[in-house]
Amino acid sequence: MSTSIDTKAYQHHLGLDAKARTYISRQALSFESILPELLTKYSGQWVWFENHQVLDADLSYQALLTRVKKAVGEQIVLIKKVEPSISHS
Repeated sequence: MSTSIDTKAYQHHLGLDAKARTYISRQALSFESILPELLTKYSGQWVWFENHQVLDADLSYQALLTRVKKAVGEQIVLIKKVEPSISHS
């Protein structure tokens, strides 16, 4: 299994088991629920996000991914870029 999920692909849950899909869905909803707060501190950065908190952040996806892999190995985590959502009204 991959260490991180490209959040553009997480919506499709490709290749994930039920537990991983549930985890990613919950973390993505949590991320979106506090996005305005995240934008004030982490705008334009990639964040490792879990349970309503940023565990690590970096402007470089690769640098962040390297640290995440060192911290958790090959487990599924949510890494997402903090940027304004596009509303489809």
